Amino acid sequence: MKKIGFIILVLIALFSSCSNDELIEKVISTYPNETPSLIEYYEQNGDSLVLVKQMRYYNNGEKKEEGYFVNNKKDGEWKYWYDNGNVWSEGFFKEGVRDGESKIYYKSGKLQYTGFYKMGNTDKKWTFYDGDGSKIKEVYYEDGKKIKEVDLENLK
Repeated sequence: MKKIGFIILVLIALFSSCSNDELIEKVISTYPNETPSLIEYYEQNGDSLVLVKQMRYYNNGEKKEEGYFVNNKKDGEWKYWYDNGNVWSEGFFKEGVRDGESKIYYKSGKLQYTGFYKMGNTDKKWTFYDGDGSKIKEVYYEDGKKIKEVDLENLK
């Protein structure tokens, strides 16, 4: 499994170097077995390097998180994984805070809940699921304040 993770890293590096906007890859930290735990990607901007992407890995080589930066703040899509390779969380950031749709999954890979953030505050409809994938609750927010909650289990 460690070899697969290393091969994937090499392939990512090769594909990154083939693009017109070449990123500079830096391995920031490694595990005792020398597999990377944190890799950052930079763009050259004059005499300085600008952080644009970050990837973290578990010690088994599985990806742990991946996301982008603008002005040294999380910006754009960020994904997080469980150590078994299943997605744990995916969502969006703007200027370092959650903004937009967010999805959280059970370790099994089934959706646990989904909702929206508006510049760091919960917003709009949030839907919650049980481990079997059935909707169990909906909660409505407006700028971080809960407006309404509907228990869908009692409606069955």
